[in-house]
Amino acid sequence: MAAWALAPSAGRAAWVLETPSQPAGPYYAPFRPLSIDNDLVFIPGGDGPAKGTLLHLSGRVLDQWGRPIPEARVEIWQANSHGRYNHPRHADSRIPLDPNFQGFGHDATDGDGSYSFRTVKPGPYADNPGWTRPPHIHFAVFPPKGPTWTTQMYFAGEALNDDDFLLNGISDG
Repeated sequence: MAAWALAPSAGRAAWVLETPSQPAGPYYAPFRPLSIDNDLVFIPGGDGPAKGTLLHLSGRVLDQWGRPIPEARVEIWQANSHGRYNHPRHADSRIPLDPNFQGFGHDATDGDGSYSFRTVKPGPYADNPGWTRPPHIHFAVFPPKGPTWTTQMYFAGEALNDDDFLLNGISDG
């Protein structure tokens, strides 16, 4: 079994902790996505940038020994700043859709395993009456060799993190 690592761009650790695997969730968009790049904030022909707090995400995809994995496809998908996904399963939502937010993007890692995205901070959303998901961004990594791997990125300090069973289901190990 492979151990993929999404590591910060700044510096290289002597050892690499495996980034935990998490589910892709119901809003993954493998069908004809609006995005053809790593910029989720700008849609060609749109009437402006997406609403919300602008984020510049960057990192590296490394193997379990800390070596970069070049030419891996990295995909992200997420809710907009209001907490709505641009996905048919979220179509009946009363949460506003942002026509300038793509919600899905991809990049390919370079020789150093680096990738980057421009997006907005996602809003929380009610997954069911008893559970509100905290802001999070989904990642899928498709390495040139090896299995596809998915995880989710959370935001430190969010009150909803304390009650999210997916986040709290990650062992400290």
